[in-house]
Amino acid sequence: MPTHPDADAFVRAILASPEDVTARLAFADWLQEQGGVPNLAWACYVRLHIEIADLESRGKKCGLLRREADGHATYITANVSVPAAAIRLTHDFIEQIIPSSRCMVTLAGCDIPHEVIEWVPIAVAHEESVLPLSIRGQSLVLAAAAPHSQRLATGLGSILENEVLIVGADSDELLAEITHYYGRWEPTGDER
Repeated sequence: MPTHPDADAFVRAILASPEDVTARLAFADWLQEQGGVPNLAWACYVRLHIEIADLESRGKKCGLLRREADGHATYITANVSVPAAAIRLTHDFIEQIIPSSRCMVTLAGCDIPHEVIEWVPIAVAHEESVLPLSIRGQSLVLAAAAPHSQRLATGLGSILENEVLIVGADSDELLAEITHYYGRWEPTGDER
């Protein structure tokens, strides 16, 4: 999935300082200046999430704004590429910038703690080609080669009994990291 280098740089800067609303607003302005329906939708998505975060910090409910943001998300066609380590540090935040399925992570150099790896059974990791990156509360971020698969998100959410956010990863890099963390795996007769 191709990404846009300028958008990648903006998103990395935002993830480095997630509390900086000015950086997110500058990004939304930049997207708007780029023009086109996908960029305008993305700008609206970012601005709505700024408003949602502000309202929620004051104890307000934001169901309508979330639905509006979700509506804009369907028009976003860009992908961004960020290091998986940035997602691990800002787990709850990525969805405020871009839908998680539009985020591609590079796994090199990301040290995933054993307690996070334990959340996904070896059979699930290998069969579904997913790697857990982070968990906070009941929310689990997984890297997958097919981040747009609704079946994968819904199925894994049920299996793992958690809210699941799925980000994309290169399939070869993902397989190498799954093997690194889980070892090689061959299903037994019962698991086939």
